[in-house]
Amino acid sequence: MSFTGGAYAELVAASRYTLVPEVISAEHAVAAAVPASMAVVLVRTANVVEGESVLVEAASGAIGGYLARLAKERGARVVATAGAGKPVPDADEVLDHNDPDWRQEVPEGIDVLFESVGGPRAAELTTKLVPRGRILAYGLLSGEFPTYSVAALAGRGLTLIGFGGLDAYAEDVAAARAEALGLVAGGTLTPVLDRTYPLADVAAAPARVESREGVGKVVLIP
Repeated sequence: MSFTGGAYAELVAASRYTLVPEVISAEHAVAAAVPASMAVVLVRTANVVEGESVLVEAASGAIGGYLARLAKERGARVVATAGAGKPVPDADEVLDHNDPDWRQEVPEGIDVLFESVGGPRAAELTTKLVPRGRILAYGLLSGEFPTYSVAALAGRGLTLIGFGGLDAYAEDVAAARAEALGLVAGGTLTPVLDRTYPLADVAAAPARVESREGVGKVVLIP
């Protein structure tokens, strides 16, 4: 797992290691390691507490699914967005984010927003947050960073935390990997594995990801 990029290979030189519990398969460990670790750090950074309302965007994806589960474990009410028909088992309410106006359907009173869609319309959700609510921006599925005005944030006393810089959170995520795999081993988190492909079928893997038809990680088997 690397933040520096790379290529498909049968062998790779590794500088950091995390022991995989025996009860987890290699495929499930690979599928869970990075997204589950990110979810652990995001929920911890947001300091989600019992009784709060949390909005998780793209909650049928790998990171979003873990966020919903961890927030639920902390006693939060979970509002989620997902593509039509995609399951979000831990959500109390699911909105179809293929609907261009889904943000208008978000209930008011959101304490924590896990923002992964981005784009200029992200600012519409600031009115849905409680005063002193928290926004953790960690993804940009729209292809654009979320756009907020200082006035929109300051007017409600909102905290905006940018998550995903190569250095700012990389160490935290790496340090949380063993904890995340422990949560998988203990049954708190379930690996979100869409499907596996042999390395010989490498072209099929990115095609599957780009189709957005699956749920969870696509894993190559060397």
